Amino acid sequence: MCALIAQSQDVFFYRELRAHPFLEKNLALRLTPGDYSYRIFLMNKCLLFLILIFLCFLISPSLTFAEIHNATGLSRKDIIRQSLDDFEKVSHSQKQFLLTKTSARTRKERIVDKSLREYLGFNQNILPTIGIQTGYIKGDTTYRITFSGGESELEFPLDTTLLGVNLGVKYLTPEERRSYAKEKVNFSISWFTDIYHEGIMKDSDWIAGDGHPGLDIYSESSTDINLTMVDVNCIYKFLHMPLMDLGVMAGYKYHKYNYEVFDTDQTGYGPYHPAYTGYFSGSTIAYSVRYNIPYVGVASDISLTEKLLLALKVGYSPWATSKDRDDHLLRYKMSTSECDGEAFFGSVDGSLSLAPDWHLNLGVEYMDIDTEGTQQQYFYAGPFAGTSVEVDDAITSSYWLAFLSILYSI
Repeated sequence: MCALIAQSQDVFFYRELRAHPFLEKNLALRLTPGDYSYRIFLMNKCLLFLILIFLCFLISPSLTFAEIHNATGLSRKDIIRQSLDDFEKVSHSQKQFLLTKTSARTRKERIVDKSLREYLGFNQNILPTIGIQTGYIKGDTTYRITFSGGESELEFPLDTTLLGVNLGVKYLTPEERRSYAKEKVNFSISWFTDIYHEGIMKDSDWIAGDGHPGLDIYSESSTDINLTMVDVNCIYKFLHMPLMDLGVMAGYKYHKYNYEVFDTDQTGYGPYHPAYTGYFSGSTIAYSVRYNIPYVGVASDISLTEKLLLALKVGYSPWATSKDRDDHLLRYKMSTSECDGEAFFGSVDGSLSLAPDWHLNLGVEYMDIDTEGTQQQYFYAGPFAGTSVEVDDAITSSYWLAFLSILYSI
């Protein structure tokens, strides 16, 4: 990590890592309103605010059903089912009368009544869900640069406990509303953030033309991670069978990882020992990476028992993009990259019905992201101030995610 790559001369330079007034000034500016990390902090707060608004929207239609439930003891599903059955018993002429009332009503009253019927009809066709979820993610996000003087790889850990919310809306046809066994359309929003922040970052350098085969410089550093994962997903089920449903899906995944890297333990091998061996305390790197992944795929639900459902999803994206920003604080070097490529994921989870409106979900997901592009490096201070180079870059990520959620149908 501490090997300095000077692309203009294709050689490596090394200078002692030490505190500097410019570093203190740089760190002091990191939490100002104009800072990149501060903007990410505000984005997360805005996302939480939008989720709260959406929750209010989902909960408000259920208030009427709650009042009826308190008076009759019937659940929301039973209320809708009974209303549909009662309405089907009414003759065609009576239905027309109930829907249009009398022709003597004013145009304005009829418009209001139509809007109200459309509103009630919409709420009868949807089944909102809300839930909390937790999980554990194990994997990494890595970038590897290649240049004429060798290669360098920085692997940042994804090894943390997660907490989040899950919001959904299911659309059901009249036949499906009676059974509540299957839905035609399922729209969901999943959001995760980290609640455990530590991990180990690994930095490896392979220097060409030094007569030493294999790894030349290796270091491990402590990290503090701030993570955001969002998945917006819509499934349309076109095939219904007694024990299985099959559908197509489209969605969008957004992953944002912020790292503060500190306390570096570095080892040099061959000609780079002992000059490149040592321990360096304090902040050394500030790194952030974003993945934007619109995807398509297939989904299937398998009914194992009356109360247990198995859901399978497979998704693929040829439109995956990544952007990262690496600030080597002690070397005064800023590196930014833009890459594009593909991503693949698959998941399986079981849903257990605990009560008519409560469900427990337990599942696992695997994801692999591969993108390639270029990295722009710029020295903003120090002996190489003003120097900039461009190198090839590959940003990749893979992880396993185990999750547990409790969902309530409003």
